Amino acid sequence: KARRTWLCALVVLLFAPLATAQPAGAVRLSTEAILQSFSNVCDNAEVQDTAGTRASNAWYADGRLVNRWSNGETSGTVTGRWTAEDGLRCVVILTGLPGAEGTQRCAPVYRAGTDFFSINPDGSVHGIHRLMPMDAPGSHCAD
Repeated sequence: KARRTWLCALVVLLFAPLATAQPAGAVRLSTEAILQSFSNVCDNAEVQDTAGTRASNAWYADGRLVNRWSNGETSGTVTGRWTAEDGLRCVVILTGLPGAEGTQRCAPVYRAGTDFFSINPDGSVHGIHRLMPMDAPGSHCAD
């Protein structure tokens, strides 16, 4: 049961739903900015509404996505494809989340300084994402 709860939290992290609200001081990214920002980078994320859950997302310029997540109790790996269109980052899960595989989900991405944000349906921040080069120390994407 704990694994299912954490898998649900991960789905929300990857597929932050469309919301009209945005974090204070943040700017919504354009399609071009999403593609530029997320090509060949590691995204170390802190889930704000699920205490202790962290995720490392490897976003490749060719559209591949590899997510490694953990919460102290359990962990997992999810693979998928990503792109950007109409000012939204879109993800299709291929493996690792059986209930979410094969469906494209798109959501806006917001940025304030060096932080990127995913948003819950109520407009609250779900995840804070920090991008760094794939091979940077502490990226957890090259492991």
